[in-house]
Amino acid sequence: FSILVSLALCRRAQTLRPEAHALAPDDPDAGDLDTSPTGEETVKLLGGQNLSIKLEDGPGSSTILENASGVLARYNGSQVGTLQGNDTSFASSFVVAPIWAKLQNNTGMEYTVVLMPQGSHLGNKILFGFGIVPAVMAVGLALCTLPCFLMDLARGQVLTQVGKETPEEDSVKEPPKEDSAKEPAQEDSAKEPPKEDSVKEPPKEDSENEDPVKFSYHELEHLEQIGVQMGIVMKPVFVLQPSNFTWATELWVTQLSLAAFAAVQLFVSAVFHLRLLLLEPFMVCIEVAEYALILLCCIALVLGKQAAAKTTREYAICPSTIREQDIQTLLNKHLRRMSLLPFVPTLLLIYWCAAAFVVQPLLEQVSQKSLTLDSAQLFNRLYKATGLLNNECLLYCLFFKFMVDASVLARTVQSHAEAIAEKIDVKIIQEYKEFFSKGKEKDEIGTKWLDNLHISIVRLARVVLPRLGTISGPILAFAICNWALGFLRMFRHLAVAAGDGMSRNTDAATSVLQVLFVHLPIGLLCLLPLAQVSDSCDVLQEKVNNLREVAHPSDIDPIDRTEAYMQGANRGQGLGYQLYGTGMVVTKRALLALFAKAAGLASLILSASYQIIKLQSSYRQSLEEFQHA
Repeated sequence: FSILVSLALCRRAQTLRPEAHALAPDDPDAGDLDTSPTGEETVKLLGGQNLSIKLEDGPGSSTILENASGVLARYNGSQVGTLQGNDTSFASSFVVAPIWAKLQNNTGMEYTVVLMPQGSHLGNKILFGFGIVPAVMAVGLALCTLPCFLMDLARGQVLTQVGKETPEEDSVKEPPKEDSAKEPAQEDSAKEPPKEDSVKEPPKEDSENEDPVKFSYHELEHLEQIGVQMGIVMKPVFVLQPSNFTWATELWVTQLSLAAFAAVQLFVSAVFHLRLLLLEPFMVCIEVAEYALILLCCIALVLGKQAAAKTTREYAICPSTIREQDIQTLLNKHLRRMSLLPFVPTLLLIYWCAAAFVVQPLLEQVSQKSLTLDSAQLFNRLYKATGLLNNECLLYCLFFKFMVDASVLARTVQSHAEAIAEKIDVKIIQEYKEFFSKGKEKDEIGTKWLDNLHISIVRLARVVLPRLGTISGPILAFAICNWALGFLRMFRHLAVAAGDGMSRNTDAATSVLQVLFVHLPIGLLCLLPLAQVSDSCDVLQEKVNNLREVAHPSDIDPIDRTEAYMQGANRGQGLGYQLYGTGMVVTKRALLALFAKAAGLASLILSASYQIIKLQSSYRQSLEEFQHA
């Protein structure tokens, strides 16, 4: 329906377009008039002819002729449709400039150029039809729901506790209660041993028959028992409470419309660029790769949001207090620190894209000293705004929501390690007091307490930490695609700005700033909540080693067993979060090393692509050269 409406509106815009009183192309006085064509017009040019041609990106994926001279002066503002029989109507200036430069540099060769009105290509209309719905959602999210969510986030009013009534009614939890209540009444002697085994070894049964990430009834029961024996009070986890922002981002229309727009954008770009692949293969591949990376980012976010929603829907428990602070208070502080401060670049990018939709047309009207806007110019602005709002604004709105969910999940998992470390500190203080009162006659820590400590750490490694594995894959995929997308855009704009100079090309300067202050930090901030979980596990291992200070000689073997288990986890890297598909445990130190490698890789890519950028600048300079008689 949106496609039909957009096509009808475009058709209506073309009928309302003011008729330009232009002379025929073969009229000798046509070059003296500054009028643009109302339809497709073919212009014959000669290679080596004195011309000044400047190409700019137009609405959607198109190239606009600007500041042309000679026979092309009357076509300023027109879209480049065909170059020597090659369809370039759906190609940016990044692809068209080298093709046109090769034709112009071939002295004496006659070639034809077809020019058409802006935004009249079928591909732009298709993208506008598919993009109008997610663009409206992007404006609503950025201007209506996200500010309210940020205010609630700053006030600490975005979390709600998972109720205890839901899991009691769950079919997974009820059968064990009924079986344990009915079966012993029939055969007490036969049923009691299995009942004891089910309490002692629930992890083996769950790990063989059920998803190890999911908290089943036996896992919850065993984890709660160990917490009680260690003195850790458990309570249901906290999740984001329903709000307009969470409802809008989780709405299937939002996610499906964005993914459909990205897929159609990639398909249309690949179809219309296929004809130019042999003429300019490198630039065409970069152009299509940019849309492919946008689609991969959308897929990663959709899969990640589904995984995070599934994980938070499952009933789970966490420590109620950490160092005399309520877990909800700690989560609110963590969200303010991890969401509002580090993700400021993301929020700036969201609101810059949304504001550009309104502010940029007004600035252009003021600069042109014109307060009128015809329907054709309006639709050209809408074509540009649709891609900007979808590829930037809505995409990073969904990313912000996904990272808030991931931060809550990571901080909840981290609280388990911190609770165990806190109990170790309390035990060390108690043992020191006993040492000062009894001296060498101090009692041993106790095999039972050390066994409970070992079991709680094993449960942390086998049950709690794997919950992060559901979101690790989408987070890593988005980080890699986001980095690659930033580098591609920077390379593209630098190639365009090489001929004009960086100081006169705001797009190139903006792309460099986005890579340095948005794309690179976002890739690292994706992994920062998970790295903090690994750091808390390192602190826990240090606390276990501190038990040797007050340990009795008979306590050394249980401590060695626990330390050996923690050190041998993740193939000898220690207990912590293992990055999906790499086998590497992510810590803050590893993130700093990764940032240094990414910065070094960026410099290598830019230095290696210098020759390509130089070649692109020579193409544009050759088109813009004009020898005055």
